[in-house]
Amino acid sequence: MKVAFFSGCVTNYIYTSVGQAVIDVLNREGVEVFFPKDQHCCGAPAVINGDVETGREMAKSHVDLFSKEKVDAIVTVCGTCGESFKHRYAELLEKEGAYHEKAKALGAKTYDISQFLVDVLKVDFSKLAKVPMKVTYHEPCHLGRGMGVTKQPMQILNSIPGLSYQPMKAPNRCCGGAGSFSLTNYPVSYQILGKKLDDISGTGANTVITACGSCRMQLEDGLSQEKMGQNVMHIIELVQKAYQK
Repeated sequence: MKVAFFSGCVTNYIYTSVGQAVIDVLNREGVEVFFPKDQHCCGAPAVINGDVETGREMAKSHVDLFSKEKVDAIVTVCGTCGESFKHRYAELLEKEGAYHEKAKALGAKTYDISQFLVDVLKVDFSKLAKVPMKVTYHEPCHLGRGMGVTKQPMQILNSIPGLSYQPMKAPNRCCGGAGSFSLTNYPVSYQILGKKLDDISGTGANTVITACGSCRMQLEDGLSQEKMGQNVMHIIELVQKAYQK
């Protein structure tokens, strides 16, 4: 198989190890990974903050870029980016004729990385090496509510040998980050985060697994400020550990 990898801004500029993990894991499964160099922000921040026209132009740009590539799937590592490709582009371009049809076609073959590993490649995680870690999982809003990816991360966490998964009481409760909300409304954002930190503390886990760079930044901020000690990882980095042993 050959896939196009859409990294998103946070992976491209901040958590670059997440992008490397995607390529590493997929290559080990015999999947060729193509990275379109002209890709840019998915456009969601512009749309969410009211600049719909800019978001529409960004959607057109990506529809042009990814439609010309002969790939079996588009893989994302951020629920916001994935939701943009899977749903938002077709909505933004609903009155754009050919663009709308191309956007729908792209959406039909867009997968979050955990969804792709579980549903498409059908990886048997139980045959991977042991990862002796005690983890909990935070479900990003746009991944769970937006893309409907809820079961696949659970299947991964419950299958990797040696991994002790300790669920939160409310894993799908918002962390308060919400993209740029944490920048413009930090006090309220941190109040929301406080409830998430309490939930994390109650699990006894040493590591928080998530699947969104924005959530990761928010969680790392709170864990650091409250001196809680847990670290945060993207789920694909955890899977990479199981391949590297």
